[in-house]
Parts: sequence; C-alpha cells; structure tokens
Amino acid sequence: MVLAGQRPEVIFEVCSRAISFWTYQVHQEIMFQEYITTKAKERSSQLEKYYENVLQKTRNDLDNIKQQL
Repeated sequence: MVLAGQRPEVIFEVCSRAISFWTYQVHQEIMFQEYITTKAKERSSQLEKYYENVLQKTRNDLDNIKQQL
C-alpha cells in the first residue's frame, strides 16, 4: 500500500496496525521458542534418568560378574 498522499490519520492507523502485527508475531515466536525449550529440557531429563538407570544396571552386572570370579 502506498501511503504517500494519504491523510495522517490513515498513515497512523496503518503504521499502528503494522506495529501491532509485528508485536504479535514476536510474541508468538517467543512463546514457540519457550515451548521448544521446555520440551527439550523434559526430553533431556528423561534421557538422563534413563541412562543413569542403564549405568546403574551395568555397574550391578559388573559387580555380579566380579563376585562370580
């Protein structure tokens, strides 16, 4: 849209809506990034617990093998 020659009120309205849209988009991007970060942290925590259990099981198996020898 060409704003040249438009009344100042029209120009102000168009600019105001553009800034509102930009603000909305930035907010949506922030919310999305927070969601992605939360999911990544949850997954990381799950994997950490899983591998701690695997490590503990492996240590127990190793101790059992050592006792058998």
